[in-house]
Amino acid sequence: MRRAVFLDRDGVLNVPMPLGEWVMKDDDFVLYDVEGELQRLVSCGFVLLVVTNQSCIFRKLISSSEMDGMHQRKMGHLPISKIYVCPHKPDDGCPCRKPAPGLLLRAKEEFDLDLDGSYLVGDNDVDIEAGEAVGVTSIKISPGGLKDAVDYIIGMETGEDRPMP
Repeated sequence: MRRAVFLDRDGVLNVPMPLGEWVMKDDDFVLYDVEGELQRLVSCGFVLLVVTNQSCIFRKLISSSEMDGMHQRKMGHLPISKIYVCPHKPDDGCPCRKPAPGLLLRAKEEFDLDLDGSYLVGDNDVDIEAGEAVGVTSIKISPGGLKDAVDYIIGMETGEDRPMP
């Protein structure tokens, strides 16, 4: 079985938009400098998977194919194995919308993952709740704080005592 690091998108990989606004075009999608940190995780043998809620698709502000194209243009150079998107609104009761763990469970099946040895990095309580629901070590960071989470994960892997961010 493989181990993964699940990554939220907005606030972890890219600068989040103000409340009530969505990343809907390339100019809105501003990546943090994360490539080096992601490579460190891959070097430790982790599969990198993005799990993101994007209700702007359900609201018809952007199509799924437009979102996929933007992801490819903006993140295609990163060592991410797959991006899982929930397009539903918060009140739809969708089993894949975080805090529900559906996206993580789908990834577990598709990648034959060991969730007990996996991690989730997010900047929001719903991210952490989704990770905890399936037993992954969940790390909450401030927007742009991926390096702290990577340091913690690598510390756990190498036996170094590092505080959780």
